Parts: sequence; structure tokens; C-alpha cells
Amino acid sequence: MMRAALFDDEFIVIQGLQTMVCWEKFGIELIGTAQNGLEALDYFEANKPDIILTDIRMPGLDGLALIERILELESTTLCIVFSGFNDTAYLKKAIKLGVVDYLEKPVTLSKVEDVLARTIKKANEIKRIKTLETEWEINKQERLKQVLLQLMLHHEEGEKNWEQVMQSYSKKVYGFTVLALASKDFIQKEKPNLKSIPIRSGNEYFLVLLHLTALSSQHSKDLVTSNVKGQVGIGRTYTEPGDLFKSYQQARKACRYAKFLEVSALHYEDIETYNTAPQDVSSIEKAIFASMRTTDEANLKEHVMSWMKELRQTRQLELMEREIARMVYLGLEVAKEHGAQDPGDDYDFHQEIRTLDTSEAMENWLLFKMISFLNGIQQAKNKESQGAVERAEVFIENYYHKDITLQDVAARAGMSATYFSMLFKETTGTTYIKYLTNIRIEKAKKLLLNGGKVKEVSEQVGYHSYRHFTEVFKKHTGVSPGLYRVKK
Repeated sequence: MMRAALFDDEFIVIQGLQTMVCWEKFGIELIGTAQNGLEALDYFEANKPDIILTDIRMPGLDGLALIERILELESTTLCIVFSGFNDTAYLKKAIKLGVVDYLEKPVTLSKVEDVLARTIKKANEIKRIKTLETEWEINKQERLKQVLLQLMLHHEEGEKNWEQVMQSYSKKVYGFTVLALASKDFIQKEKPNLKSIPIRSGNEYFLVLLHLTALSSQHSKDLVTSNVKGQVGIGRTYTEPGDLFKSYQQARKACRYAKFLEVSALHYEDIETYNTAPQDVSSIEKAIFASMRTTDEANLKEHVMSWMKELRQTRQLELMEREIARMVYLGLEVAKEHGAQDPGDDYDFHQEIRTLDTSEAMENWLLFKMISFLNGIQQAKNKESQGAVERAEVFIENYYHKDITLQDVAARAGMSATYFSMLFKETTGTTYIKYLTNIRIEKAKKLLLNGGKVKEVSEQVGYHSYRHFTEVFKKHTGVSPGLYRVKK
């Protein structure tokens, strides 16, 4: 519903129009009145009605001055004036000011209703035109964005479509600059000689700056830098729309560097100024791989962090990506050499690394990968150790009755006697000799219960000395072999 105000110095006119006109029929709400020009202006400034009906002649501020002031404040206000027979000159001036209609005095109900009907019709037409203009402007802006995205991505139809868009664009474009934004939250400063077009491509955000005046290279660079506040990468400025894809690629690279170097805005051509020569890190690399082989996680972390510290000094993003990828692939080879599971040929470490924006993120990612390789080696060792112990247990089960030594069993497991002894105890919870003795005593118990003679049983379970067998048996069961045989 539209809102209207009524201004006239004659109380009877205001009273009559308030009570006689069915304002709601026209979709209008009469919100207030005033009886002189100054009061009317104050009321308008406070309430901003959509329609005003005002007399031309009023004390304080006449209707023409009032209309002129109102239209300066709100150009879309619909103004209707009351005029007398002798107010022709005033009426002509009012029409020049932009009134939409007028009412000749004496004012009658039918005249008011006719004017209100015409005014509402005109308001609806203005609204329709405004809507069409807005939709056209939105469509034109979206079309411009679409074509700029085509140019950025180097689509063949981009340049042809650009020419079509420019036919309806009111200003000449002298150059193009692409800004890649670290996030969609940024502060953009408007410049009269730059048109900023925000564009989204997937999860990336860009600004394409259209230069509306011819600029020198340095002036253009300074102007672009001052246009945006936030972490951005800035490509070079090009004069041809077909080169927009170059600025786009440069901006993306510069944005990655800006995040990596933790600077707010970085021009593509300034990337090289941040580079320094890499240091020799070969000794640290050897320590990293040694820590992996010995599954020493604490040392591995320390050496990886030292390696990253040296590499970070280069301030070269591509170099760091290559070196980290190389380190990971070498680490994977070390892990595979020690039996760790291979992630497969389809696994692309480079693709993962390129998603990382800061050296801290790269370090954390590298640590995670190298520790996972170390854990893979540890699991492989555990699996191998378990298999070796299981083979030893089978060997003992089959040859417990023979004179087998620790060296014999370790050789069967493919290990040194010292390492096997440690591994066997770690896995079974007991020493090799105790394990063998338990096996022999358990076998002896069964033989004795089946009526075997002590001396024969002694030899059958690997004890060639009857006395030694008796001592060992009694130590484990609390009774001698003969008494155990009788009691059971």
C-alpha cells in the first residue's frame, strides 16, 4: 500500500478530503497533513510518503518551493498540486518541476478520485519500468560476468561474446586485471576509473578490474593495489581481452604465494623478490630416513622440522612443493623396502600438496605422511616378528625332543640369536629356554600318565640325563616324575 500526505492551508479542504475520499480503494494510506509549507517539509523529511497532494499557494513555503525541495530529497515522490484558475504560470512551473498531475479548485470528490486513479496507474507503470530496468541491468551484469569467466578460462567463444557485450556497455575498457582473493570476505574500494566485477569459479573468488582510462604501467599497479584490502594475488594488467586468462593464472599463483608468505597483497611480478637460494639439507635427509628405519618417531619429527626450517628459508613455493613431494616419495620407498604397504600408483602426492597454502600446513602434512610411513614400517616389522616367532614355535613343537639350542631356533627364524631372544620374549612373554622347558614338561606329564617309565620319558622329551630331568620336573610340578606317575 502506498502512503500519502495532504498539504493545504485551508482546513476545510483537508477535512473534506480526509473524510470524503475512500483512500483504501486506491491502495493508498493517508498518513498525515500539514497547513503550511514549512510544516509540510518537516513532515515529509520525517515520514517520506510516496505521494503528496499540495496546494500551490501556502504560507511559510509555497507549494512550488516545497515540491522542488521534496524532489531534491526523494526524486521518486509522486507530487499532485491544487491550482486555482489564476495559477496558470505556477502550474506550468510545477509541471516543469515534475509533478505527475494537478487538481483545479474548487476540488470535488470526482476530480480527486480521477487524479488518484491516474496517479496509481502511473505509479504502477513507473514501477514496472523500474523492474524491467533492474532486471535488464542484472542480466547485463550476469552476462558480463559469464563472458569474463569464459575469457579467464580461455574458452574459444570468449572474445566473440565479449564484443557482443561491449555493444551495450557505455564505457570503453582500456585494460584488464585479475585479482585472486584468499576468501570471499574482502573490502573493495570503489574507484571512478575502475569497474570491479566479482566472479566465483568453483570455490575460488576473483575480482576482474576493468580499466576505464588509459594508465601507465606503474600507475595501474598502484591503483589496483589500493583498490582492495585483504589477502589477494594480483595478475598483470593486459589491454586485450584475449589475454585475460594470463592475468587469471598469474593472480592464482600470486594468491597462493600471498598466503604462503603471509603477506596481504602480492603482485605476480614481485614473486621473484622473495626467493633465496636453498641450503644443503642432505645430511638432515639422511637422519630422517635413519629415524624411519629405526622407527624412532621423536627423532623423525625433530629432523623433519629442521629440514622444513631450512627449506622455508628459500621462500619459493614451487621449490618447496617439489622438495616436499620428493621427500614423501623417498620416504615411501624406504617404507616399502621395509615391508610397509604401498598406497598404489593412483595416489598423487603432488595434488595434495598443491591444496596447501602455508608452510605450516605443508610441514604438518609432511609430518603426517612421514609418521604414517614410519608406522607402516613398524607394523611390517611387527608382522614379520610375529611370523618369525610363530615359525619358531612350530619348530620347537616338532623338535623339542632333540638337543635344539637358541642358535638353532634363531637360524630357523632367520635372525641373530641375540635379536631373536629379545623378540621371542617380547612376543611370548617368556624366554626361549623357559618356553622350551614348559613344552618338554607338559609332554613328559602326558607320557608319564600313559604309563611311561621315567628314564624313557626323560629321553623322549629331550633330557639325556635322568637326574637333570628329575630336577627340572620337580621344580615345575613340585613332585618327582616317579611320584607324579604314581599319584596320578
